[in-house]
Amino acid sequence: MNQSTLLSVVVPLFNEESNIAALQTRLQQIEQQLSPVKLEIIFVDDCSQDKTASLISDLCHRHDNLRLIRFAKNSGSHAAIMAGVAASSGDCVMFLAGDLQDPPEIIPEMMEKWRNGNSIVWAVRAAVIGRKRQDSFFSSLYWLLVHYLTDLPIPAQGVDFFLIDRLVADVITPRHHANLPYFYLVAETGFKTATVSYTKANRAGGKSGWTLKKKLALVLQTLLSSPTALRAFSAAGIALLAVSVVAIIYFIIVHCILGTAISRMLLAFCGLFFCTGLQMTMLGLIAEHLFVLLKEVRHAPRYVVAERVNFDATVLDHRTERKTSTAGSVAGSS
Repeated sequence: MNQSTLLSVVVPLFNEESNIAALQTRLQQIEQQLSPVKLEIIFVDDCSQDKTASLISDLCHRHDNLRLIRFAKNSGSHAAIMAGVAASSGDCVMFLAGDLQDPPEIIPEMMEKWRNGNSIVWAVRAAVIGRKRQDSFFSSLYWLLVHYLTDLPIPAQGVDFFLIDRLVADVITPRHHANLPYFYLVAETGFKTATVSYTKANRAGGKSGWTLKKKLALVLQTLLSSPTALRAFSAAGIALLAVSVVAIIYFIIVHCILGTAISRMLLAFCGLFFCTGLQMTMLGLIAEHLFVLLKEVRHAPRYVVAERVNFDATVLDHRTERKTSTAGSVAGSS
């Protein structure tokens, strides 16, 4: 392996002050195992309300391979991953959650998959320690939805984090996406993939910021990014229209023969309300889709950076070094 190999690890953070010390210690231990591979660790603080940003800033001043990006407002973990990948310099890039549920000890195995020629390495949970049954159910349901609606090459069990080659990162970074989930952007590039399995641990400390509201927002973003979902709603509307026409004809015939229309009128009103509700749901999805398109056209920023630490000119730009080396190789072979 090339001795100058650099792995960029992006760590989204939101109120994780109690986990930072343990996370840093475990990442340092992993770096020793990976030697001669070096780590560039990019912490992205999603506008935390505790001491997360100040603790990371202190660490950055003591370790020149640590970086900090702090958002001006809370923008979500996917935006944090996007910002970290865009600022990374490594030959490959990955992200880890700051709550230590995703074990850094799986990094060597993911690096091995990358060295074997896989541009995307998905980390798939084989088991979850101490997770509530309803959380596991809804997580499985979501990834099943993704699997059948998006036609993306994503493991059916779902993914929690991933490692991508520099080429993948460079393809994704210039593209503007206001709302798409980040795993969607990675998967649709179509590069060669591999998977590793791991056991997801309990949260080491603090309280999760992954609220029900954010989970529902991710489901909606996934639906809006899937043409299959929109077509399914259109097909449902056509089918419902056909059923309504048949029902109306049936009620007219029954009314003319039996002369009793009270119960059937109630059913008709129920059907009307159902149709109206479905139409409003479909119109709402279309409106959401148009709103996302408007944000894309306006190039609305997905995140706003308030502060960057340890990105000064004294830090070695590994990306520039790699490009220079590649250019030299090409010139020598010509």
